[in-house]
Amino acid sequence: MDIDSASERGTTHSAPTSRRASITDASGPSAEPRPTTRASASGTRSKRGTKSGSSSTEAIAVPLTPHEAEVESELAAGAQEGMNPKDMYHDLQQRFARLRKQRVRMEDTLNRAEAEISSISIELQAVLDLALETRPDLALEFMVPEGDMVPATCPTDTIMAWEPDQFTQSPGASRSSATESRSPRQTKPKSKPKTSPKAPQSMKEMLASRTAAPGKLRASAPAPPVPEPKRAARPTLESLQAAAKAIEGKDAEHFKAAVMDIDWSTIRVFADLDCHGRGSGAQSSQDVVKALHELAFALRKVPRRSSGKIDRDDWTAGVVEVVHGFTQVDGMKMLLQNRSDLFCSNVIRAVALRRAKAAVESLETLITMAGGWSALNQDAVTNLIDFFMRTLDDRADRVSHVENLFELMVARREISNAAVGMIAMMHARIAEDQASGKVEDFPVSETGIARINRLVQQALDAKVMEHQWDNAQLNAAIVRARVAVHGPRDAVQLARDMLDDNKDALVPEQIKFVMDRLKRDGLATDASEFADFLLTKGLNPGVTGYRAVMEQYLDRADYSGLLARFGSKLDKIPAAARRVDLYEPLIQAMSALGMHDKVKSLHETLLQTPDFALSLPYFETVMRAASDVAGFGPAINRFRDMTYQAKLEPNAAILGLLLSLAHVSGNTDDLAKMNKIITFQVRNNPTVTSDAPELEFARTVVPLLIKCRNAPILQGQEAFLEARQHIDALLAKHGTTVLGVREWAAFLDAAAHAIPQDPRRLNQEARRVHALVIEQLHCSNAAMTDRKYLGALMLALARANAPHVVFALWDKYVAAPLDPAALWLGARYTIPPPVGIVDPLWITADPVDRVPPMPETAAAMAEAVGRARDVFRLRALSNMAWATPAVASEKGMTRLPLNSSVVTALVEAFVLCGDTGARNLMVDLARFRKISLKGERIEQMLVRLAQEQFPTALHLLNDPDVVTALGVAKGL
Repeated sequence: MDIDSASERGTTHSAPTSRRASITDASGPSAEPRPTTRASASGTRSKRGTKSGSSSTEAIAVPLTPHEAEVESELAAGAQEGMNPKDMYHDLQQRFARLRKQRVRMEDTLNRAEAEISSISIELQAVLDLALETRPDLALEFMVPEGDMVPATCPTDTIMAWEPDQFTQSPGASRSSATESRSPRQTKPKSKPKTSPKAPQSMKEMLASRTAAPGKLRASAPAPPVPEPKRAARPTLESLQAAAKAIEGKDAEHFKAAVMDIDWSTIRVFADLDCHGRGSGAQSSQDVVKALHELAFALRKVPRRSSGKIDRDDWTAGVVEVVHGFTQVDGMKMLLQNRSDLFCSNVIRAVALRRAKAAVESLETLITMAGGWSALNQDAVTNLIDFFMRTLDDRADRVSHVENLFELMVARREISNAAVGMIAMMHARIAEDQASGKVEDFPVSETGIARINRLVQQALDAKVMEHQWDNAQLNAAIVRARVAVHGPRDAVQLARDMLDDNKDALVPEQIKFVMDRLKRDGLATDASEFADFLLTKGLNPGVTGYRAVMEQYLDRADYSGLLARFGSKLDKIPAAARRVDLYEPLIQAMSALGMHDKVKSLHETLLQTPDFALSLPYFETVMRAASDVAGFGPAINRFRDMTYQAKLEPNAAILGLLLSLAHVSGNTDDLAKMNKIITFQVRNNPTVTSDAPELEFARTVVPLLIKCRNAPILQGQEAFLEARQHIDALLAKHGTTVLGVREWAAFLDAAAHAIPQDPRRLNQEARRVHALVIEQLHCSNAAMTDRKYLGALMLALARANAPHVVFALWDKYVAAPLDPAALWLGARYTIPPPVGIVDPLWITADPVDRVPPMPETAAAMAEAVGRARDVFRLRALSNMAWATPAVASEKGMTRLPLNSSVVTALVEAFVLCGDTGARNLMVDLARFRKISLKGERIEQMLVRLAQEQFPTALHLLNDPDVVTALGVAKGL
């Protein structure tokens, strides 16, 4: 009766005796003997019920353990004190559960100990058998230890079923029951008394028992009971065939199971024939020999162990068992000497593929049986070299074994290309360790390079190679050693010589190694030149090589050249080899050239590419490109792509960019959304801190810079001074490189709007910022081709009364030349050169690609033209603004991008130059081109210019068409 069932029936036990009965009913043996079984792998037992009709006190069959006696005494004390039976029941239930857990743990420990004892007994039995076979005279000197030693006459199955407790006094019937439940075989009934243990035998008696005639038993010692087999084992022949079949089917589990089924000691290669030449085992022996051959041949197809696999997986364990089993087969020595090419070569190959260290001793025994090292063929020696190189941990042993095997190949003039390559790579690693100071056990004269050179000469003398660059792995080793000893530049020159002589001299992995080393050492120019060389040879420079060449294009700001060379070439790279690093330069080039639709299309394609790993730098590039199009909206969409689809956490740079865009948008909902995102990331993302410089700039400086643009003059100047103080604090705290090109562009734009009345100070601010960008950030070309930075710099210089510098910047960096023979109403004219000397600070001497005109640069150029009163350049800009696509294509002219800022700047330039073209610009463009006008701003500008005595401004204010256009723009 269980405790639970008793409680369900409402039964209460008032006496300690009845309470004890319920305990034994749940956990101890019942009054009726019944066989016990293991309930689970953890050692839990099935519950036993009491015999029908018997009282609960009769179920007590075992003496109380100390823990149970303690529980019994406490229950009795509780009953005398008048405790509530319900409390007593709960206390009993908790103690019972704790005792059962302790019992399970003890059983598990005992099971493990018994398994270890059985394993040691088997090993000891094998050692004794071997000792008696080799030295029978020692039999009288060995005695079986008392108590713990398993008798030597017991076979293996008996040892596995041996009960170590039979020589010790059992603590009680419960221990006997536990022992029975742990035994995997059918045991004797409990009612049968145990036999007394025998006296320990001497080795002489054991030897006599083994040499007795078959069928006879010794009178002195009864034969041990033959245990039942653990499972129905397959015959040896069937197991051999199953193992070979499992290798063919790439089934590691069945291969190991089949190999473990084989009883190698029963295999006889040659049948025992009688005097008449007949024998019942002749046919079966031939079948077994055939199965051995098939298994040896199948071993060649054992899969190679990957670097992440553990050493004792199913494949490796099976191979170790096969190698050990071959050494136990009777007649295997003669079979090996006849067919050593089949057995040794294939077995060595399997051991090398699995890197099975546990098979080394058995493998050496097998090679000795085959006739020694000299009996191995070239394939076997090559596999042995591979095996020793991969498995021997000691460097001296590894080099000694490998070089001895290679000398054997040299002596027989059977050098293999694979062996030469592997040994050369070993010496290359020695050279690397020597260069780094990790190796001191080799003399200086025997450097890795010297050993490789000697190896090359031996291979050439043996006619293995016709030319010194014919072995790709050897070439890779030479390059690695040269990189370690002489540096990557010398290795690159050597690699060039190799590839000039043989296009296939280097494998892609070695090319990648050279590229990575060049990148690690900061030799970007050398990496780019080597990648260019590889591309001219039609070879793949790898991701690092492609990126090195692309970065050279970006440094020169040659965006059109980058797209022309690599825009379509990346599609030819296999999808599995593509990396997101290759697409970042493409997106930067497309964004710089204003190809925003292509950027969006490429990004959506990459998002839909399965298993394509995107990165934070990639999303930072994409978000910056999206912000150039429409600001916060597209950028936040790319942020969702990053967090939801790519599953990437943002960094501080991305969050700072989004916060700045939210401030620029002026939408309070966008700003609140970004503040929530930043708060969440600061709390949950360890890489984002609240005091990150990107977040500080976006949180404190950006609102002030926006105020400089939109606030009145005095308030704008105060905001600019405050922003300048915050920036100086950031530079002092985080260094001069903390701000990027876009941040300085925003500062220059704010300065141009905040202090236009102080040209001298504005020029000083522009010079200071530009010098810092050129000298500290080392990105002059990238800065001068950035639409935001170039536009802000040109605007600041235009308002600082330096229009000639603006004209020089336009001619140098903008791909919209003002034609010297420009057309104006059908008449040709010549644009005079700008007046003034341009400081070399503003113009970089490096060749740089021109970028197409953007709204920022067009507006700055128009303002500079107006301030310089340059009518000719104004007419050239007007031609580009008015040109239709057909006219621009016919005249070879670049069209000027138009928006409200560009139109406002052109209107002001027309008024300053005294030209009436502003009327057509405002009326016709707004009517036909649907260009939005900033009506209020244009009207204020015209009023200001009219007060400054510009007659064209007064004429435009009195023009009814202009008044109507401005009224429509203002929404009147």
